[in-house]
Amino acid sequence: MHAIENVCIFGGTHGDEMSGIYLLKKWKGNPTIIKRSSFATKTLLANPEAVKLARRYCDCDLNRSFTDENLKSETVEETPYEARRAKEINSLLNSGSGPCDVLIDLHNTTANIKLCLIHNTVGDFVMHMMNYINSKLPQGVCNNICISGAKQSTFDLTSCGIGIEVGPQPQRVLRADIMDLQEKATVHSLDFLELFNTGSVFSETVVPYHVIKENVKFPRDAEGNICGVIHSRLQDNDWTPVKAADPVFTLFDGTVVLLRDVISSVIIEDDIFYPCFINEAAYYEKDTAFVITTRCQKAVAKLQKS
Repeated sequence: MHAIENVCIFGGTHGDEMSGIYLLKKWKGNPTIIKRSSFATKTLLANPEAVKLARRYCDCDLNRSFTDENLKSETVEETPYEARRAKEINSLLNSGSGPCDVLIDLHNTTANIKLCLIHNTVGDFVMHMMNYINSKLPQGVCNNICISGAKQSTFDLTSCGIGIEVGPQPQRVLRADIMDLQEKATVHSLDFLELFNTGSVFSETVVPYHVIKENVKFPRDAEGNICGVIHSRLQDNDWTPVKAADPVFTLFDGTVVLLRDVISSVIIEDDIFYPCFINEAAYYEKDTAFVITTRCQKAVAKLQKS
């Protein structure tokens, strides 16, 4: 693989996720934190109008607007703001001093996910990058999800790079510990790219990762209203293994709902799943109560710049 020349860091893809927004402000005042000698690092406030409103988006979700259909469509008067903005960003990433080689997209979640790295490939370069970041953080803090092949990808922007998702943090709130964790992950990402560019050799290894099996919907009554809450044993326990017989919802009438009752995939009693984005506030509009993943691993070859 060739040397990395241009890296872009996004903040504010969602206008109410504050860590990325304020990290961009911090780095503007102290650019040496993200500057490296072997490549250029740029930053971009992705959704400035939503940031002004402190809202997730103005018209539609920017993170779901980087689709071929939207990017190739004609812009008309009725085109939503985020659809227009996605086209602007796509043009920016492929112009100027050269195309963006790696995009780092900063996000927050209200779920107790700690640090989650989101990517859409299990290629050796990306998996070595995930492994490097993980190795620099305390054990159990970092997990990663590959969304390759996901239907209408939940994280479309990561088709250009990686997403760094950190939580729990309420919407429109800034927390020092969450902001610090996101900055550390970003710095480790840049350090990995610098090491790669300057000739470091990354030995063959095995990297664990998660794949999304299913988005689990909220229980609803005959009129379509939510009729239950996340079970107390599941709440805040992102990445804790669950099986078919484990409780996941408590209905308002006291009924306990098990995982086997709500997952549409065929499962057996001993199957182990790893839930994440549990009770994420932004996913209520998508009717997603939590995401079920399975754990995989990838043997990656030795990596060195060609």
